[in-house]
Amino acid sequence: MSGKTLKKPKKPYLIALTVVLCIMILLVYFFYPRQKTITYYSDSDKITFHSGDLVLRRGKSLVSQLVLLRDKKSEYSHIGVVIIKDEQPYVIHAVPGEAEKNEPEYVKMETMKEFLDVEKSADFAVYALKEDFRSYGQKVSDKAMTYVRNHIEFDSEFNIEDETKLYCTELIWRAYNYAGLNLTDSIDRINSPVYKGDFIYPSTLFSSPVFEKIYPN
Repeated sequence: MSGKTLKKPKKPYLIALTVVLCIMILLVYFFYPRQKTITYYSDSDKITFHSGDLVLRRGKSLVSQLVLLRDKKSEYSHIGVVIIKDEQPYVIHAVPGEAEKNEPEYVKMETMKEFLDVEKSADFAVYALKEDFRSYGQKVSDKAMTYVRNHIEFDSEFNIEDETKLYCTELIWRAYNYAGLNLTDSIDRINSPVYKGDFIYPSTLFSSPVFEKIYPN
């Protein structure tokens, strides 16, 4: 005997499952129906934004397509919250894959045009607080701003119990909870080969009765 440990061959069904999963991901990525091209800059300029509004976009990345596969009630894969600064709308959000080289994935604040850049977004929607709930908006955006100032990192493990890191929908949910509005108690446990964790879907948030869709209408 040579003393070498022989590696056990992978089970055939696991290999087949992995291949099928990869094919499905590629098919979704390339064939998921895209919205017609629209001019985000001019469209967003026509909207009157308020602090606390939700802005959703349909991303073009592979991760975005996976979110769309799971969230059957939404056409949008990513979400941010509006903050008005110097009379201009900005979006605070937590997103992977957009950090500078070798930099952590921090919660970020972007202009509306940066958030809706056509390189990252195929479509978008805006949900505003109804009139009776508008007073909560400023407190929501102020809380979201503390995540930016404190350099809170993106939570790639989707751990809802860990408040030191946040993913996109968790950021919205926590900011609204802080302001006194619980948007949902529905948290889904995802356990797939691609990603695992406790996930709040975008549709779970914008379906809350405190919001109304103002774009597109």
